Amino acid sequence: MNTLVYIAILPVVGLLSYIYNKDQHKEPTNVLAKTFAFGVLIIFPAIFLELFLEKYFPTKETSLSLIRLFFNVFIGVAVVEEMLKWLIVKLSVYKDKNFDESFDGIIYAVFASLGFGCLENIMYVFSYGVGTGIFRAITAVPLHACTGVIMGYFIGKAKLKKGTSDELAYIFLSMLIPTTVHAIYDFLLTVGKVSYVVIWLVFTILVYIICFVLIKKSTSSNVSFETKTEVVEVNSSVQTSNSLDFNNIQNSNVSKDTTISIESSKGKYCTKCGTLIGESNFCPNCGTKNEL
Repeated sequence: MNTLVYIAILPVVGLLSYIYNKDQHKEPTNVLAKTFAFGVLIIFPAIFLELFLEKYFPTKETSLSLIRLFFNVFIGVAVVEEMLKWLIVKLSVYKDKNFDESFDGIIYAVFASLGFGCLENIMYVFSYGVGTGIFRAITAVPLHACTGVIMGYFIGKAKLKKGTSDELAYIFLSMLIPTTVHAIYDFLLTVGKVSYVVIWLVFTILVYIICFVLIKKSTSSNVSFETKTEVVEVNSSVQTSNSLDFNNIQNSNVSKDTTISIESSKGKYCTKCGTLIGESNFCPNCGTKNEL
């Protein structure tokens, strides 16, 4: 394989491997491959739209004010690319049965973003050479991954709140924040002045740190969207509950003749709050992941 291809795709492979390994319950490879492939394909409508919008929202004119330049970059570049990525996640996997945990939002959004970033990177590296490939390996490619992390974080939150007003709020944030981050990144580079390059460097590092925090937070508080209904039979009366406190059962004055039938084997209780969690690895009460 051509050396330039390796330079272009290795950072993508590295970032995909990193985020994939963070997923405690692996997504089906066919769904991930589909999401990545859609990310690759959207670069073609993105190029068309950006070339069209350049006529109305130019980003290369030196006479533009800084405010106008930022607005043009936001509309003509950031909105186009991030909205296309967002549409992949929202239309192809948001309702998929495999999207069943909050962290899955990050997984799918990063795969879509890096699909786009992979082909874009190949095009840049073949056009401008090894130096560009090395520079983009630590800047543009991770930035695509980071906007995917931010987008997926809020999409996961949205699906967790599905059917409520909070879902719409998180959906809005999943579009707005990645687009704004992308716009600021491109704007600072487009200005080109040394002072703005320094700000760009600080901003980029800050985005990387925020994304690492979001990934850590999402993995430690990963929540399953599935809820289990448990049935408890005490003295021939059936009680149905989504949150059964096992500690209260243990400490209650139940006689030896009392029959207690629980639709879950011993040990399937949350280690943090004692709630019965059935077949799920996630507590429906506090969201803690339990290794059973």
